[in-house]
Amino acid sequence: MSQDVYTRIEEASRSGVAAVYLRQPCDAASLELLNHRLQSKLGEKSAEWYLNLLRLTDGLQIDNSLFESADDFIETNLEHRAMNAVFNRYLILGHKGNVDMYVYDKERAEQQFCVVGFYSVQDVYQEYSSIEKLLVSLLDAESV
Repeated sequence: MSQDVYTRIEEASRSGVAAVYLRQPCDAASLELLNHRLQSKLGEKSAEWYLNLLRLTDGLQIDNSLFESADDFIETNLEHRAMNAVFNRYLILGHKGNVDMYVYDKERAEQQFCVVGFYSVQDVYQEYSSIEKLLVSLLDAESV
């Protein structure tokens, strides 16, 4: 599944037909630095699901949905945690305008990848068991 969705994203970006935009992928040195920064700034370890996305692109846009670059990911999570302690349980992956946020909920046993309200993270609109399934739902919504 994971390879299929990443191939689909790459093909959509190359075709220029769909609103899928990629940035340069992270290299090994960048991923090592990210691991260090995640641990020192957020107290988190890099998950393989996140590293797989960064190996494809350091930031992703599917229509109006934006997944943060590695640097923005850290800063966004630091800012939200400083504003409200409820964000300590989440890793904010990105957003769709000021309507939805894409998060990883560290306290859930299953369906940890969620689409939640931008202004009310407790409002869960959709749940997924993997980031790949979340990405597929966004691609499907855009008919990509």
